[in-house]
Amino acid sequence: MMEEHDHHTYPRGRHLVKTVGDDHDEDDHNHVELTCAKSKDVFHDEDDYSHGSSLDSNGRKTQHEEQQGQDEYEHDHDHPSSAIGSKRTPWYGTAIILLSEVMGTGILSLPYAAKTLGWTTTIISIPLFAVFASYAGWLLAQVHVKSPQVLHLEFHSYADASTTLLGRTFGQITHISMLLNWGALAIYYLIATADGIGDIFEIDCSYHRAMLAVVILVIPCQCRDFYAISKYLSGPSTCSIILMVFVILGSLILHRNDSEYGTEDSVTLGDYNSTTNTTIHGSTNSTDTINSTDTNNSEFVFGASTTIWPLPGTTLLEYLEAMSAFVFAYQGHAIFLELQAEMKDAREFPFACSIGYIIMCLMYAMTVLVAYGLRGDQTEEFLPDILPDGPARQLVGVLVCLHITVSYVIACQPLHMWLHATIFPQTFQQESRLGSWHWFLLTCGYLLFGFLIGNCIPFFADVQALIGSLFGAPSVFGWPVLFFVMLCRQQQLQQQAELQEQDQPNHVSNHHDSNMDSWWKTFQLMGGWHHVVVCAIFLFVLTPLFCILGTTGAIASIVQDAEHAPEPFQCNG
Repeated sequence: MMEEHDHHTYPRGRHLVKTVGDDHDEDDHNHVELTCAKSKDVFHDEDDYSHGSSLDSNGRKTQHEEQQGQDEYEHDHDHPSSAIGSKRTPWYGTAIILLSEVMGTGILSLPYAAKTLGWTTTIISIPLFAVFASYAGWLLAQVHVKSPQVLHLEFHSYADASTTLLGRTFGQITHISMLLNWGALAIYYLIATADGIGDIFEIDCSYHRAMLAVVILVIPCQCRDFYAISKYLSGPSTCSIILMVFVILGSLILHRNDSEYGTEDSVTLGDYNSTTNTTIHGSTNSTDTINSTDTNNSEFVFGASTTIWPLPGTTLLEYLEAMSAFVFAYQGHAIFLELQAEMKDAREFPFACSIGYIIMCLMYAMTVLVAYGLRGDQTEEFLPDILPDGPARQLVGVLVCLHITVSYVIACQPLHMWLHATIFPQTFQQESRLGSWHWFLLTCGYLLFGFLIGNCIPFFADVQALIGSLFGAPSVFGWPVLFFVMLCRQQQLQQQAELQEQDQPNHVSNHHDSNMDSWWKTFQLMGGWHHVVVCAIFLFVLTPLFCILGTTGAIASIVQDAEHAPEPFQCNG
């Protein structure tokens, strides 16, 4: 049976939030239960679940009880609260938040990764990792929806699920990891916002740009839950990243024959006085080359300098690192449980997640197809770098700044909520002037903290990349699988205990056989062997592979950039 753990609890709208924290006395626990009961929470006392319960021959609840629980679940979601942090975000609002958070500026680096991988791997990777990311979202949705049925509580974060399913120690490690990841990512977005401001207004001093970024971020940070973010910020942010991509790709298409979009020591896209011959890596067959002879200087040949297979001379490590760019382009799962906790109907999350990833997949495919097809082996590491000084570059700078501003708010939202619940628990999610004032102090305080850290460590972007690499792959491939498997395990153990209580003598023969049979039934509860195989690949192959790859590249960047880093608070361009 499930091991009991102590949690620090506090009311969260109509939910009961559990976080890793200090022990509390019985009076506090009773007070929280009373608060949630008065607000008609979805949770019930354990006696309510056990009283009058009946099981069929397989140890499952009867159809009548399942229908009764379903009716209660639907009634709860049909009468949402308007309190801060309550279940009021529609599925399309959640989808927009996903697009705003996940489909970030990483899309502008994918064509460069495609240059290393070639067309074949790129065409496979874009939809494949979209399916993987969507499947991980489905796993988290199953964990969130089934946890009230199995454990009589609802998971609102990775820390909640880790503590309950994997133990208090693992929960504390997860909690610290998530806070560190969110905090570092927010500081990185603050630095990126400052850089975007510098491109717009040509401010040379780095900490002057950062100060202006802090001032700009104060107002958006006053959104106190994901519903407010989806209502006011996510839509403009998503539109800005899409418009930015169209501006860049449009400039590429319109100026594909202009020399200013090429380099001095290489053939530009519009200069084909001679034959362009790109040999495919590992092939000696003349049919595996892309040849283009331009007899007319004004004629442009799409894909002339691209490769079907990986770029010649690419090592295995470089190949896998380029592939990891597509993995991290779909990453954002660390806040998926928080998003589901604020949805009107969390059962719609898989649909919202699928819609979001379909749009991302199409946007990524279009960006890579146009940019890599036009630029080929001249593709820049960061796509906006192709734009010359002018209105298009300034417009892209404004759009990047707008998008990253919202990305900061989304990335820092769980951290802000944790700080509020920890430092000012009496006003947490309280719709009052004092609660808003506390939130304002916390958000401004972390902005100032980020300003100091970002300027004290000039190569902080590389530090954030290291932290993101350590926790990025596990948050997509590792934690969701562990939560799903262990929840199914708890469900099976619960059924086994209920059967034993009913004194069915044909259940356990010996401990070894019982354990093997128990895990066999756990795998059946996962929905079939195809889920077992995919989860095993996620946990034992993809998690360590991309975690090691990302960490290796981030450490190399830190070593390289630390040697040439400017002094803290130095006015560098």
